[in-house]
Amino acid sequence: MQERINEEEVSLKELIMVVISHWKLIIGIIILATIIGGVYGFVIASPSYESKIEGTISIPETVDTKYGVYSYPSTNKMDYLSVIKSNRVLSQTISDLGLETNIENLAGRITINNSETSSIFSFVVTAGSPEEAQKLVETLTMYFVEEVNVRYKEKAVDFFSRKYYVDYQSFEEEAIRLERDLENTQKLIETVEPTITLRRLILEDPIYAANIASNRNMNLEELSEEMMLEEVINPHYDSLQAKIISLQQQMDELQLTKEKNERYLNELEEEKKNLTVYRREGDETVLTYGLLEVMQSQVLVNEHGSFPESPIAPRKSLILAISIVLGGMIGVFVAFFKVYWNDEM
Repeated sequence: MQERINEEEVSLKELIMVVISHWKLIIGIIILATIIGGVYGFVIASPSYESKIEGTISIPETVDTKYGVYSYPSTNKMDYLSVIKSNRVLSQTISDLGLETNIENLAGRITINNSETSSIFSFVVTAGSPEEAQKLVETLTMYFVEEVNVRYKEKAVDFFSRKYYVDYQSFEEEAIRLERDLENTQKLIETVEPTITLRRLILEDPIYAANIASNRNMNLEELSEEMMLEEVINPHYDSLQAKIISLQQQMDELQLTKEKNERYLNELEEEKKNLTVYRREGDETVLTYGLLEVMQSQVLVNEHGSFPESPIAPRKSLILAISIVLGGMIGVFVAFFKVYWNDEM
């Protein structure tokens, strides 16, 4: 047992002696690694600046519009905020700022911060200079707002276009049904007499009976068996006439609703054409402002991004610290390898 402890002490002593005997080599490698790390951190590595812009987003389940109630396809805020990384927003930003990068690289420089318990969100981007970072986040956000508004305007226009087209078809069918019903009722009323003649006891009309008795110098009891003829409105004719009036009113109301539906459908079809022109030419002025802007009040963003005072990368002190530690590890390894190699030789 004692012998084993002595062997371990000798082995540890040998390791320490190797480090001590090769301290110049180890220090040299540490200095070399520190120089390399310093050159990278202070000379080679490009500085990186970070700019942030904040906003608020609130997505309800539905929103009231001129054309009816529109249901949002999702209430998940990230489904809308992620539009900033869409190809259209990124490509427009690259083209506008003349950036020498691609869509994938630019998307990787964007961070979306979204709070689960708050409506506040922020976009953070990195660039090589403070001015570039601030301009980049502002341009990205500008095209994001434009794209998210247009994208969900397209969805709303498509939704209501389909709805009013289906309604228009049902109105056509309802109009045909009402016209057929009106035509049949008019034909039927022509076969019905407007009035009918009824036989009634004279005594059922006390005033008339009293006049008759007076003219004839008779008692009312003597008129108890006498009948009279009375012409009255035919109730069947009356109900058919009321039905005709009701059907005409329904047709008038349907016609007004149909005209409104057709007007809305034309407006939506026109805006759909404008959206196609916008997608093709990028001219936002062709769009009808205020028509189904379902996202305009749901996403609000600050106009200016933050101006970074100092770079976030490279972290020079961290690079130097890592270089020193890594240089020491490599130096010790080289010293042990040198001793091992000499012993084997």
